[in-house]
Amino acid sequence: MNGINRVFLMGYLGREPESHQSKSGKNYVRLSLATHFNKKLETGEKEETTTWHKITVFGKTAERCQSNLQKGDPFAVEGYLSQYKYDREDGGEATAHSVVAQQIHFIGRRSKPEPEPLEAFSPAP
Repeated sequence: MNGINRVFLMGYLGREPESHQSKSGKNYVRLSLATHFNKKLETGEKEETTTWHKITVFGKTAERCQSNLQKGDPFAVEGYLSQYKYDREDGGEATAHSVVAQQIHFIGRRSKPEPEPLEAFSPAP
């Protein structure tokens, strides 16, 4: 029997997309996705918890992410959870997890307030 490894997440881009190249020469983009969860404390107050997810995107979808996503933009990802090994700075090896994106859904831009127009200055006569 095969297991099920499917991930659906929607949140906000935490930093600008980062371009990388794998050891085999494949280009990919690494995204940082923030999801938020509200929980109720025993005191009755609500507390927001943020979880950060590593997202890895390959191929043309990676190119689209690089050119269309900016820090703070909302997006959704469909993919699967993957485990990989990497070399630590101290020379050891470590294991980490990432969601490998199969589809990215661009939701739009996070609205940013427009600056107030400046009025022309005219000195008093």
